[in-house]
Order: sequence, then structure tokens, then C-alpha cells
Amino acid sequence: NKVCEMYPTESARLQIARNWLVYHNHNEIGRLYKEVRNNNLLSSTALDKISQLKYTKADLDKRKYLDDLSESLRKYLQSPTVYTANYYLYLWQRPPSDCVKMSSGPTVFLITLESIDVSLSSSDYEKAEKQGFGGTPRIRVTFCRDNSSRDSIGELFRGVGNTGQNSFSIRIDKPCLFEKGSELVLIALDGEYSISDENNIVSGRLDNATTGANQTATWNFPGGTTFTLHYSMQ
Repeated sequence: NKVCEMYPTESARLQIARNWLVYHNHNEIGRLYKEVRNNNLLSSTALDKISQLKYTKADLDKRKYLDDLSESLRKYLQSPTVYTANYYLYLWQRPPSDCVKMSSGPTVFLITLESIDVSLSSSDYEKAEKQGFGGTPRIRVTFCRDNSSRDSIGELFRGVGNTGQNSFSIRIDKPCLFEKGSELVLIALDGEYSISDENNIVSGRLDNATTGANQTATWNFPGGTTFTLHYSMQ
């Protein structure tokens, strides 16, 4: 800000100053997040410090980025959940590359679950009928902690297949922000939409997804049942 005031006509020097302005604000926002997470700073104090950030002399698109980043941290501080934390981290890990050079790649990704193709073996289909499906197989998609399939963060999707058919496809169209190594997506065919393992007939865990559009993940279960998930990740 001081450079912009001292050298209003020197465009090259001003651009460098504007980029440094983004760099320092990005770092300060990251510092506030870490201090709160480490219990070294109260959320109320961090919220006050966010309101004091000054970057109006940054380029317009960079101001928009810092506005969004500040707002994502504000939402996390006001309601600290997995979702608000992941949204903040997703933005913080993708700063303008001409202003901030990240030392490592991102850990939080946006994955869009597009659809799933299901082909059930005769034995798994019979299990589904015995659990009360009435000939209509059901799929549940749950956001979970990585250390246990029972540690559910929240349900993403539930849907039914075609009545009386072993093979079917279901549209999901559900986005989800998740942190690799800490969270996963669990896809299960079960009897009671329950997270408990004993109710799962078959289930697949998506925790090593690949970035890019038009991705697939396939699970081949004993007996011949297969799941093929279509997704994109960025």
C-alpha cells in the first residue's frame, strides 16, 4: 500500500507491489486459520483481524480472490465444520500463481459424483431381497472419515435402482469437497441405509481419486458384483 502511494506513475513497480500485497494477505489469512486451529487465537479475535485486512489496491481479480478467501475463513470461524474447513482450504491452496508460489500441491479437492453403474451377482441380489428391498436395489453414498467407515460426516446421496433388475445406472450429480488422506466417499448397497458394516451387502471406498474430467472408479466384488462410479475431480 505504501509503494502504491509513493510511486503512483511507475507501473512496473506498482504491479510488483500489488502482487506482494496479495502474497502478504494470503499468508496472513493462512496464519489466522492455523492459529485458531492450534488454539492459539480466539475465533472472535481472528474475525476482528480479518475485518482489518487491506488490499483494495490489488488487481480486481485478485481482490475478488481475497474477498472469497476471507469470507470462507469467516464462515469457518463462525461455524467450524468439515465442510467450511474444506471450502476454506480449497480456496487457500489455489491462490493466483503470479503472486503466491505454494510449496506443495493441494490436498483438498472438489469431486463431482456424476453417476454409478451397478451390476449385481445373483447371490447379492438375493441378499438385497432378503433385507427387505422388495426387488428394488438401493445405493447410498456417504462422506466419511478415512479411519473408519462408521465415522460418518454426512450422507451425500441415496437412490434406488430399477425394480426387479440386477443391473442398473443411477444419476447422482452431487459435488463434495474432501481432503485426501483424511476423508473418503463410501458407496454401499445395504438394507437399511445404515452406516454400520453389518448392513452393507457390498461397499466401495473412494479415497484415491484421480484429478480431471470423465474419470471412473470400478470395484469388482467376490461373486461377480461390480460398481463403476463416474466422476470428475479438480
